[in-house]
Amino acid sequence: MDTTRHEGKGNGDQLHPTSRRNPGSGSFKKYNKDLSTTKTHLYCLYTLFASRVNQSPLTYGSYITKITLVLVIIVVAIMLEVIILVAIILVVMMKVASVLVITIINIATKTFLII
Repeated sequence: MDTTRHEGKGNGDQLHPTSRRNPGSGSFKKYNKDLSTTKTHLYCLYTLFASRVNQSPLTYGSYITKITLVLVIIVVAIMLEVIILVAIILVVMMKVASVLVITIINIATKTFLII
């Protein structure tokens, strides 16, 4: 561990950025880089929670997982509602179309019967 004196700092004030005694300083850049390329939504949730209090991402990992699961459930529920609404609209349109076809057929047969 590097605890040497640096300019402008007191004795031992500057720890090595990746030391265990200063977990937030060096690990944040690596965590930021990894998540920005692979799991952007988790990184966004991490920035909302862990970065505010300079904690390790593992501290809030379970919260992030639970929130992600809840968001997925909400999105799936909304998608199911949209699918059900589209199905209802299609059924109504089919009924209206069948009524129109029957009406046209009735008008056509009455017209031909009159002639």
